[in-house]
Amino acid sequence: TDNVAPRPLTARATYTVTLKNMNEAPTVQTGVVLRVAEDGKGGDVVGSVKGQDEDAGQVLTYSMVGSDKFSIDASTGVLSVRAGQTLDHEASKSHRVQVTAEDDGRVVLDPSGKTTEVVATKSGSSWVTIEVEDRNDAPRVSPQVREVYENSVRGTLIGTVLTASDEDEGDVLQYALKAVA
Repeated sequence: TDNVAPRPLTARATYTVTLKNMNEAPTVQTGVVLRVAEDGKGGDVVGSVKGQDEDAGQVLTYSMVGSDKFSIDASTGVLSVRAGQTLDHEASKSHRVQVTAEDDGRVVLDPSGKTTEVVATKSGSSWVTIEVEDRNDAPRVSPQVREVYENSVRGTLIGTVLTASDEDEGDVLQYALKAVA
């Protein structure tokens, strides 16, 4: 309306606003705590971490940083003990790794579902704690050689106490001699 006297004039037009879908970053589960036995071997599955993306049709790729003891399957988010690695509860009771899920960025669709624009990928990350469960470790005995003369009398001292250790806290070692012919 132009408000000009004596008769204001008015014009009308249709104005269309189209809401375009944007690529939102995926999210990764938070507060995840996984557990693995310290005697786990390379390839043993520790657990999985899942990402979610509110954009339909996204394919997520997973990656992980923070420890060379573990690996992650890029397509499933399954964490495993890395081949060739060993775990030791006494050396490290837990590990913290950061898991990232990255989308493929192809989400801008028109109302009929057709892609109208290809956009950059986005990612989300979360910290995961992997607790290493203690198992009973075998004691270690250092090889030692002792000599004693034949016909020695019973009770003859043939050496000092053997050197042995056990990594498990609170274990008490017991010693026994076994005759070998």
